[in-house]
Amino acid sequence: MSNVPNNPNELDLQVPHGLLGMPRHLRISGNTLSYTGAKWFSGMAYEWLLSEVAGVRYSHQLLVFYRFRFGNSYTIELRHQTGELLRIRMYSFDADEDDEDWNRYEQILAALEAPVFERLEEQAMRSIEAGETVLLAGVAVNHLGLSWAVDQQLTWTDCDLLQTPQSFTLNSRHNSRLFTTISYQREWNAGVLLSVIQTMLKNQAA
Repeated sequence: MSNVPNNPNELDLQVPHGLLGMPRHLRISGNTLSYTGAKWFSGMAYEWLLSEVAGVRYSHQLLVFYRFRFGNSYTIELRHQTGELLRIRMYSFDADEDDEDWNRYEQILAALEAPVFERLEEQAMRSIEAGETVLLAGVAVNHLGLSWAVDQQLTWTDCDLLQTPQSFTLNSRHNSRLFTTISYQREWNAGVLLSVIQTMLKNQAA
């Protein structure tokens, strides 16, 4: 089903899409992403330069109906500099499909790591090191700390980080009322924000 070369930035997959599992061809090679729908369905084709991707959002959700789990949903969304969106969504409804689609999902994220995630993180860190404030996932970040509202601010020395598979929470070490939770599913560039925070906390502790 998939053929992943040794180069982690290259990927060639048939990706099930939608409730009917309609296959689409996705290829990531270097700085280019191409995504083509099955001709018998829509025939739509996309080709993006990954250096022009300004936002990324991803999620893994359990599909539950009246407390009964009947599958999983895996979604990756990319936002181009022009505002155009590309959504890659996979559904799984049995254990074998879960494993196969989870592997595809991780392979796509791994192939996007260097050309998208690392690039956005490096851009943010360069701006912060230059004394600027950057906005990621609704949180303003600079060399002093973080803020997400006028009266909601954390310095790096006061910041604790708690992670879950779906989100992460920023807490004050001294004020239990001062916290915010960032969802990977709801917020663009939440993963980039997490990497920046981890880097800043590591630098603070050094």
